[in-house]
Amino acid sequence: MASASPRLTIKNALICDQVRREDNGKLLVIGVYHGSIQVKTFPVAMEIQLLASFRANKLGDLEFEVRALDGAKELAKGTGSMNISRTGDGTVALPPMPLKVDGPTLLSFELFQYGDKWRLLASMPIEQV
Repeated sequence: MASASPRLTIKNALICDQVRREDNGKLLVIGVYHGSIQVKTFPVAMEIQLLASFRANKLGDLEFEVRALDGAKELAKGTGSMNISRTGDGTVALPPMPLKVDGPTLLSFELFQYGDKWRLLASMPIEQV
């Protein structure tokens, strides 16, 4: 039943190259983008990961989808799941997304929680330098 599932309210999301969890439980965030993603040439193949801060409304298992968009064109889509073990604020490293971008654009990243609609996590322009 959809109403029994926890619901995340996304507070913000970092766009980066990679998120790792250290042995001590701390997160190591590598290659955080700010302002724009700058590349030398197009087309470019890259892998992007998002680290999202959220507020959870209840305990339980949550399944979700995440996608990357170039305008209305879907570049990548993945699924994930997590167990919400406490309500309140938390963070989640979303699954890495391999992308192929053909030219300068505004990349958008969206999250879908079952029983809801697609919601914007973050967006950022990608441009050639």
